[in-house]
Amino acid sequence: MVVTLIINSALNIGFPIRYDDQGEPLIYAYHISISPEVLTANYTILVAANAKTWQRGGDFAAASATTANIALLDAAKAEAELRGTESLGPSFLAELKRLTYILSPGDNGYEQLPVDIALGKNVISKDDWSEAEAFLCFFTLGFFALPRAARRDRCTRIASALNGSTTSLPPLEWLASLRQSTQAKDSIEILSSEPS
Repeated sequence: MVVTLIINSALNIGFPIRYDDQGEPLIYAYHISISPEVLTANYTILVAANAKTWQRGGDFAAASATTANIALLDAAKAEAELRGTESLGPSFLAELKRLTYILSPGDNGYEQLPVDIALGKNVISKDDWSEAEAFLCFFTLGFFALPRAARRDRCTRIASALNGSTTSLPPLEWLASLRQSTQAKDSIEILSSEPS
């Protein structure tokens, strides 16, 4: 499966997570970049998980896009055992989920749904979300420890490696422009408002 990665100026990302029978993207995830405060609070587990993914480089790093969430949970568990505390991994992944919206076609156009609502309505499956979560974790690990000036370059390389592109559009405008440029259809009505 080819993953298309779109990164805007705030390092928010959008990508397809479900395809139709012809292999065309149908359902998308849009993730608002995690805050610097959350990154700082989880710094030790992010450093350890980063060592299991990005710092090894090459094919291993590329393959880690499907297992980065597992690496993060392992790192968080080891850190918790070392400190005698509760693991921060599940709460970090919960924050990734909270900041992600599912863009799905509905009766009157595309809807923007929180992940848990999309899962509850069977818009996406647990497998769809697990794969998206791993990718979002991989993306976050790829840029979190870099200075802001270096993040753009890293994200551009991630996009290039995954056959992606960059955009500065907010999620629903991005989706509308993407759908209009890839399908010969009438204009697409977008439901819901941009996440606050």
